[in-house]
Amino acid sequence: MSASPELARTAPPELSLRPIKMAPPSKDDDEECHTPTAKESKLPSTTQSCPPAPRKPGKARRCKRRLWPDAELIEIRAEEMEQVFGSRGQWSHAKKRS
Repeated sequence: MSASPELARTAPPELSLRPIKMAPPSKDDDEECHTPTAKESKLPSTTQSCPPAPRKPGKARRCKRRLWPDAELIEIRAEEMEQVFGSRGQWSHAKKRS
């Protein structure tokens, strides 16, 4: 593919620049940094007192109410336990690891 003649690269035009005239460095301190002293540059004054010291956290309060109501004693006979969990003899036949 050939490029069209309008897009062909041409040499940039020559620019003529004038030299910049610089003043010789003066012995004044104009080029150094200064702290601004104008009134609008200053921070607004605040009270000169310190904030109060932090307080200790309060003691953890004990829970005065009972978490569990008075427990009731339930009696379960051995026969009822065997019905729920099986008999003791049932588990004795299992093979033991050696």
